[in-house]
Amino acid sequence: FSMRMQGSSDNVVALPGPAALPSTISLWGGLADSLAVFGQERARTQHFVCPAVNAEDETAFHFPPGVKMIALPPPLAVRDANFDYSAKYEQGPGGVTVKRRLHFQHSGMVCSPDDYRRMRPLIERMLRDLKSQIIVGR
Repeated sequence: FSMRMQGSSDNVVALPGPAALPSTISLWGGLADSLAVFGQERARTQHFVCPAVNAEDETAFHFPPGVKMIALPPPLAVRDANFDYSAKYEQGPGGVTVKRRLHFQHSGMVCSPDDYRRMRPLIERMLRDLKSQIIVGR
């Protein structure tokens, strides 16, 4: 399915001066929630359900005239036998577009603690990307 939302806020960041804006706004429970479920445990001692995921998010931030991009997160690509994740941050006229894609597949619906130990470093990299910030200023 596809979902589109649009809104505006006068108080997302405190200007003037530099301000940090979260790069992830998850309103629909898709990509960000899927990764959060994978990473909710520091360690696993039992088998767990790990269903296939195929999700894409695109978020566009538009700023009023005079707001400048100071820093964007770097792009990220994480790939292995189970995960294919990418994140891109594209600066355009008056704003930034964040594009993320997650594809996860496993040979079955259940993953083992050993699977999780192998996946955990990749999950942590993807979760760090979801917590990244866009720095703007005026």
